[in-house]
Amino acid sequence: MAQAPTALQSPPAPDDKRIRFPKTPGDIDLLQPGDVVQSWDPWFVWDEFCESNATREKWRQMGDPLCDAALEAMFSSSSSSMNGVDLLEELVKQSEGISDPENPICSFLHSVSQMPPEGISATPEEIERAQSYFATHSMAITTAMMHFSLAGSFAS
Repeated sequence: MAQAPTALQSPPAPDDKRIRFPKTPGDIDLLQPGDVVQSWDPWFVWDEFCESNATREKWRQMGDPLCDAALEAMFSSSSSSMNGVDLLEELVKQSEGISDPENPICSFLHSVSQMPPEGISATPEEIERAQSYFATHSMAITTAMMHFSLAGSFAS
């Protein structure tokens, strides 16, 4: 089972020669185990469990057939625009009263309601750590997400 990236006990010194500030996806391929990666405020130690840019790109191009089929079914039965609609809530609404397990919406909702497979589920300690991180950095995360969604809104 893969271990989490190595954590430092205290922030690195500003003049630490191991600190790397990746700015582009290609910069990730230049990182070596032991490098301290810092992006904005968070930092971590790059190790053998960290993924290359090529692997991330491969994952980025992968689809989710169950989700794609569910969304296609949902949009094909909708006569109105889905702008501003909570898609998960809409999927749940449209699944009500359908007992066919082959229905794409029901198949998707069933798959996402299962426990994660062994080896990728988080421990209670990892969940607590993630919650603490989000609580500490929630304003920056929210601001970044709002700005990111603005570009998509303006582009559509």
